[in-house]
Amino acid sequence: MVAGTGQGSYTDRALVLRTQPLAETDRIVILLTAEHGVVHAVAKGVRKTTSKFGGRLEPFMLVNVSLAPGKNLHTVAQVTTHRAYASSIVADFDRYSAALLLCESAETFTANVDTDEAGRYFVLLAGALSALARNTHPIIDIVVAFLGRSLIIAGWGFSTHQCHRCSRPLNHGGLQLDAGMLCDECMKATGEPVSYTLGSDVFDYLSATIFGDWEKIDDLILSGTRERAFTVLTAFVQHTTEKPLKSLDLMRKG
Repeated sequence: MVAGTGQGSYTDRALVLRTQPLAETDRIVILLTAEHGVVHAVAKGVRKTTSKFGGRLEPFMLVNVSLAPGKNLHTVAQVTTHRAYASSIVADFDRYSAALLLCESAETFTANVDTDEAGRYFVLLAGALSALARNTHPIIDIVVAFLGRSLIIAGWGFSTHQCHRCSRPLNHGGLQLDAGMLCDECMKATGEPVSYTLGSDVFDYLSATIFGDWEKIDDLILSGTRERAFTVLTAFVQHTTEKPLKSLDLMRKG
């Protein structure tokens, strides 16, 4: 976890990733901030019906927040709404389950990174939640784009264009969970079992979503391409982080 430093209060933009109750009226909020990474903070009295900012500290909200640093938990001093994504997302089960997966993934990706890199994930997540709230693209395309872009930032051997081992162009190939995206020749050379064999349709779809070429997507993909790409990305994230995505089953039920 990356947190703000120093003794004085500070302000930042933040996305609410999740919350958990504390005592009778308080709540712990886990925030992904633009400039201070992931921050765990206490929102005192937020569960009271008279709380002036309770609704602003719900998951998927983009807020301007003032925080007072503490030894273990920071304290929310003030919060205002910057973008209210929550209401439209929670009104639809498919978008809600996807948003849970996005926030869980973002927390996983930012667990041990510096504040500059966490800031890049903040921008990605804000864009993805905005797209979900506005229903600008198919839900699975938004999730695939976020996961693919996140993996590229993480530098875990994920590419849609070139083999992670020999750098040759990827047309056909696959994913080996311990080695990344490989071309056919390198998959054979490793002598290891292939985790996922992928065709050009998956690589083309991944490239289009990751680089935002939305108009080409429907012309590129075959039946099952979206689902195949989603399965590969989520498997790679879970294997590499050694941490299950708990919200994955919920999205699959949608």
